[in-house]
Amino acid sequence: MRFNVFSSPSLDVPSLQTQYLQDVPFPRPLLTIFSTVIQQGCKTVIEENDYVDADFLSEYESFYAKAFNVIPKYCKRLHFFNIEIKQANLLDLNEEKYKKAYLGFCVLRPTNVGKVGRTILHPPQSGNDMFFLCKVMFQSHIMGAKFEIAGMPFTQQDTSVGACAHACIWMTSLYMHRKHLLPKFLPFQLTEFATRSLSFGSVMPNRKGIQIIQMLEALRLAGMQCITSEFGAISDPSKNTIRKRFIYPYLESELPVILIFQFLSGPGHAVVALGHTFERNLTPEILSTVNNKQFLSNISWVPTFLINNDNSGPYMELPSVSTDPYDYSLDKVVSAIALLPPEVTNFAEEVESNVIHMMSKWEKGLETKDLVFRTYLLSSNHFLADLASNKTNMPIELKKQYRIISMPKYIWITEISTVEYINKPNAQDRKIIGEFITDSTANPYDEQKIFLAMRFKKDLVIYNFENNKLEGSELPDDSIYTGLVRN
Repeated sequence: MRFNVFSSPSLDVPSLQTQYLQDVPFPRPLLTIFSTVIQQGCKTVIEENDYVDADFLSEYESFYAKAFNVIPKYCKRLHFFNIEIKQANLLDLNEEKYKKAYLGFCVLRPTNVGKVGRTILHPPQSGNDMFFLCKVMFQSHIMGAKFEIAGMPFTQQDTSVGACAHACIWMTSLYMHRKHLLPKFLPFQLTEFATRSLSFGSVMPNRKGIQIIQMLEALRLAGMQCITSEFGAISDPSKNTIRKRFIYPYLESELPVILIFQFLSGPGHAVVALGHTFERNLTPEILSTVNNKQFLSNISWVPTFLINNDNSGPYMELPSVSTDPYDYSLDKVVSAIALLPPEVTNFAEEVESNVIHMMSKWEKGLETKDLVFRTYLLSSNHFLADLASNKTNMPIELKKQYRIISMPKYIWITEISTVEYINKPNAQDRKIIGEFITDSTANPYDEQKIFLAMRFKKDLVIYNFENNKLEGSELPDDSIYTGLVRN
């Protein structure tokens, strides 16, 4: 049958494993997928047979069609629901109750190795301490019924058309296509981008992977702005603060970061960071000390990152340190690639450096000694729409000032808070006492023009484009309000 339904009020991982993982090498990603949906109350799997998947078709035409052994070009797609559905109800899937119960889908390639293809799942339920930030809306259809699901794309390397780096490039490219309307590229196109100008061995099959310089070339040709950071020796926990300072602002901007691992021996590995955990009451780490003034960073409240690891599965937690030399942990990350829309030409570390420099010269109100900075990129349309629709409790006078500022397509926002506010248990109580709005296209060395607005408590400075200078004013009060709340 084209569609088969497997439904049970007690559906569990072993039953799905029996159905779909018999004699499959490298089963862990699919096991993680099953665990993720079961944890969210999955009671039904609708199996869609003879599914034509554009991504696998790209792999098939470029490689598998030339193999001696016959490999089908059709895939199987699994749809997950957290309510029971009977075979007789398939024509009723347009009903709202089924759409609300949709948990996502997973494409199974018709290969034994690298079984998991294009997969979009709802992130695990996590309360208020895990933030799966890089997620975007996708659609799927079953017999004419349309379903929507917000998630981060996942795939497993097939070891023929691509290795782990290719999987990361595909995941991030598809995400940026949906999130920032960049062009869409299929797996073989991305492989060709990576090896067009430089190849260190076989292009197809590509079991040994590609170098970071090839990854950067593929990402650039896919339309993304990239910035890299090198962290040096492996298994060095003392550099985790440096790693976090680079990675965190991009994740907080809902921009994925590719992490490159090296181990004591054997090949390295690449994964995609997509979010972070949150923990209150940690000992804050100093971001910078200027003119005897200490500035703190939100990374002190971020113990771990969340990743898609094509070897292990989607939505995994990456520990900061592991004593096992071959476990995935932050201390083994030797480099990272942050991805941005092409319009953005200055970067998070430059923005924070400029904010710290400006705050160190601020003359009023700096008796507060525990200022905490949080920097993220945001679409100016998103920012202004939130002000216009009252999604923020920013004071009205401040809203009026910000809504008339000319802004580029993207802006950097640096929120200024305190340790006391950040440690509040309720996200709505985590207030900010100031913010800097930075032009994402400005030269970071042009101190007079990089900031569109600066505020600390009552004091507000806005760049006047007519007079080509910064102009200050005083607000009626300290304008303390809730910062951007992620969910």
